Amino acid sequence: MTSQALIAKLPLLPIPLQSERLLLRGALPNDAVALHACYFGSHEASRFLSRGPHESSLHTATFLNQWCTQNWHVPTNAVAWVIANRLSGAPMGIFLALAKGHAVEIHYGIGSSYCGHGYATEAGAAVINWLLSNPAVQRVWTAIDTEHHASRRVLEKLGFQSEGVLRQWAVLPQISEFARDAVSYSRVRIDCSEPTHPYRRHPHSHEPQPR
Repeated sequence: MTSQALIAKLPLLPIPLQSERLLLRGALPNDAVALHACYFGSHEASRFLSRGPHESSLHTATFLNQWCTQNWHVPTNAVAWVIANRLSGAPMGIFLALAKGHAVEIHYGIGSSYCGHGYATEAGAAVINWLLSNPAVQRVWTAIDTEHHASRRVLEKLGFQSEGVLRQWAVLPQISEFARDAVSYSRVRIDCSEPTHPYRRHPHSHEPQPR
């Protein structure tokens, strides 16, 4: 298959993904208030991000409407899933994917009260395995601040490999006005003889269609 044929399959519409404890889905009307309280509006949860905390749930609602509602209906290169508790439906965080050519850049975060229970790893496994099930995706990558040890451990559990330090990669306004170093991590198709964890499509989801 030629590279042009592969790239022609991107972007894809996201689908709901289900794991043992989580449901990764589009946005629901009440998500903005809950996600602003636990994640988007939190100074602690924003510490290693290039943005500051959202000032209000309206700011969060605008983000969710674009990334988790509109972008779920029209094929696009930038999508996000709400990370929710599978049983209660309560939103816990967010998982973003940005496709460019053969590669997909990921970003993720969960509320501080949900940290330490393996939810980020479980959500990451579901999204990454779904991404790599598409032959057009040959590389999944991200860059993490060198001191964000918890997020780095998540990536290592997911089978990502460190590619080295990106010097003065990003300004994190909650920490400093000066650009900070980050570690580049990637998982590529040649690494993926087996999925990290099994995942299930949500029973009401449909296979994404190429644009």
